[in-house]
Amino acid sequence: SKQDKEEIIRNVLTNIEEYWIDVNGHIFALREGGIPITGYSMSEIIGKHFSLLYPDEAIQQQQPEQDLHYAIKAKKFETDGVRIKKNKMKFLAKIQYEMMTKQNESVGIRMTLQDTTYKAIQNHTIKQLESQYDSLFHNRFIGVLTVRDTDLRILMANMKAREILGDQHIKKKYFHTYLKEKESLDKFDRLIANRQADDFEVQLTKSPGNTCWVCMRCSHYSE
Repeated sequence: SKQDKEEIIRNVLTNIEEYWIDVNGHIFALREGGIPITGYSMSEIIGKHFSLLYPDEAIQQQQPEQDLHYAIKAKKFETDGVRIKKNKMKFLAKIQYEMMTKQNESVGIRMTLQDTTYKAIQNHTIKQLESQYDSLFHNRFIGVLTVRDTDLRILMANMKAREILGDQHIKKKYFHTYLKEKESLDKFDRLIANRQADDFEVQLTKSPGNTCWVCMRCSHYSE
């Protein structure tokens, strides 16, 4: 169900896998969370070098050695990067390293992994939508405005729409005040009632004695 999927996503976003590695990079302990991130069980990964969680290109660039060196030197640091699951799938991870000591002697490095792939995809999608909307709304050749469906009050209008209507102070006014004929208003009423897109031509009154014909495309949407 949708609720189950949302619960899984929440668990993935908040779930953390915790590894303990020695100063040479070998894993000697694993604390498993509720939902496995990498897919490895304790028996499969104990004794292995932590570089098995890195993609090949990162290994070729000696990224595991650099991260291990920095973890030992800095005692604690956080980074982001691509990691590899047991099934060879890549995922974006938030990684934290912390040098653990007991009586001033090192007992190993605690490394935690959190899968941030879903969050990264979500952020990327939002940025794409914002970019597309910005390109549409600030079009220099097409007037774009949004009106409230209950009373046709203008909520937003780009510069081209203001130019077409001959009114720079258009916000919070009502679009039907610019319609010359009642028939045009009836078209809007049908559009609102049917909640569907439509294309039609209407005559607008820009100012007393100054009218123009425009081709309009309208569609209904909800937030």
